[in-house]
Amino acid sequence: MLRRFHFPPETQEILQNAFGHQTEFACFLEQSRFEGILDEIRNQVLRWAMALDKAGVKGDGLFFTNAEKQKAHTMIFHADSGTVTIGVVGGCCGTG
Repeated sequence: MLRRFHFPPETQEILQNAFGHQTEFACFLEQSRFEGILDEIRNQVLRWAMALDKAGVKGDGLFFTNAEKQKAHTMIFHADSGTVTIGVVGGCCGTG
């Protein structure tokens, strides 16, 4: 079974201008591929959370101490495929 994904209006406009056609562009993925992508994202986030925990970045809910934030900013997590890098963006979390 195929799943259809619509592009946001800004992307539609870019594609329409690039191809010179005023048509709707969409992406189609097999359900099994889509589920595999979601599983991989979940696994990568879990590995990242475990790496943060191992480094002592535990937080309290969504709040982190300044020391934890500093430690997290120095961490980069590379996915096994070598194509994904997850890092921490500054100012994302409250202080504790």
